[in-house]
Amino acid sequence: MAVIFNLSLKEKQILAVLLPGLLLGLILPSRLTVTTTPSVSHRVFFLAAPPEKGIERGEYLVFDHDGKRLLKQVGCGPGDFLTAQGGMYTCNGHSMGRALVADSQGHSLSRFNFRGIIPHYLYFMLGQHERSLDSRYFGLINASAFTHKAYPIW
Repeated sequence: MAVIFNLSLKEKQILAVLLPGLLLGLILPSRLTVTTTPSVSHRVFFLAAPPEKGIERGEYLVFDHDGKRLLKQVGCGPGDFLTAQGGMYTCNGHSMGRALVADSQGHSLSRFNFRGIIPHYLYFMLGQHERSLDSRYFGLINASAFTHKAYPIW
């Protein structure tokens, strides 16, 4: 510590700029993610710890599904009335879109069907693009699968 006090004013100013920059450089890369698909409307997200409670519709969350890391928006959550029938999806009567019958190569897609109140700790995760791999195809996600809450930056 004695070395810092023996620095000139200019050296202290340089240190005051470099030290926070170095710390940010070490921390930020692990907290930023970039999406390359049109699944969500934003491209850069800041990642935080997953919420332990109080997850709201519209929030972005990261979770693992079948070995893939996905970032989707909460479309419908516990206590909401989800209708997922015949490829059409609504949450409390509000449309969330439809599921495709086939993928871009023409392969048949299975669609998630459900009608009722979503149980505690389960969420319907939704992408914003019609070809998004989301709950329309794989169903509800347990809150324990969430690894991060994602805040859109750009």
